[in-house]
Formats: sequence, structure tokens, C-alpha cells
Amino acid sequence: MRHLHLTNEVSLSPITPNDASVVLDLMVKLYTSAYDYLWTDSGYHYAKTTFSRDALMKDLVSSNTSYDFIDVDGVHQGMLRMCWNQSFAGLNSLKPAKLHRIYLTKAVRGRQIGPLLMDYISETARSGGNTCLWLEAMTVSTKVIQFYEHHGYQIHSHIQLDLPYIKPESAGMVRMVKEL
Repeated sequence: MRHLHLTNEVSLSPITPNDASVVLDLMVKLYTSAYDYLWTDSGYHYAKTTFSRDALMKDLVSSNTSYDFIDVDGVHQGMLRMCWNQSFAGLNSLKPAKLHRIYLTKAVRGRQIGPLLMDYISETARSGGNTCLWLEAMTVSTKVIQFYEHHGYQIHSHIQLDLPYIKPESAGMVRMVKEL
């Protein structure tokens, strides 16, 4: 099984079907503590459905994806999901890739792991022949948007979410694109 070391402390390890309960536990704790301000239920319903066993199985069988734990000092401290060769209407790129999910626990924030991952993602996409990267971020998450802009992403378009328990003022998202 692939275990990719980015530094002595940070590595990526593939998420497998056997990890379903670990993914759910990690993500319910991580998501509801980091994004509680977006939801009327602190994001519990979203986390429980998005990271359920059924949802994980669908994500894992999707072609052209990679889904990894982000391990720091040997402990699962987040996750990264890439969708290679995925586009959206209005994106005029021959071979785009979507940064679908990137989450880190509060315990490891501020240790420059985000920038390390952004460099890894860009280099992996470029070496795989992708011509751009894109992602979606919550409009109200201005620090997150600034982080992505610092790493070369630009706002491309806006969308609205229609999900149970999301606060109306939190339902806006931006699609951001980075040319490689």
C-alpha cells in the first residue's frame, strides 16, 4: 500500500473501505469543530452524511480519484481527496483536476502543512499532465479564500448551496481556479 512521505513528519496514506469508521469519527470531530459557524446544527448532519460509510464507498470507487489521510507524526490529522480530470460548466481547460477535499485538525494548523500540501498538489497535477486545478470554498471563509489566492488560485465564479441545516448567509461558495 502506498504511503507517501512529504517530510519526516507529514505523510499521505490511502483511505480504504476498512477505514470507514475512522474516517467518520475523524471528520465528525474535525468538521463540527472547524465549520460549526456555517450550520444551524454545527455541521453534524453534513459531516455524518458526507463521510458516512456509503458516501466513502462511492468516493473510493470513483475513477481518477485519490483519497488519503494526512498523517502528522504518524497520527491521522486530516484528509485529502483529489478528482483528477474533473471539470465544471464554464471551465475552459483541457485537463483540469479538482481539489475536492482538504481538511486538517486544529491541532496541526500553523505548522505549514497547508502550504506543503498545496505545493504537493500542484506538482502532482502538473506532472500528471493537468493544465489547471480548481476548488470550491465557502464565501464567508475569507481567510481560506486568501490562503488559496496566496497559492495562485483566482475566483472564477460563484454558486449557492442548498443543503439541510446550512445558514442562509453561509450558503455561498466561490469556485477558484489555478492555471498550471
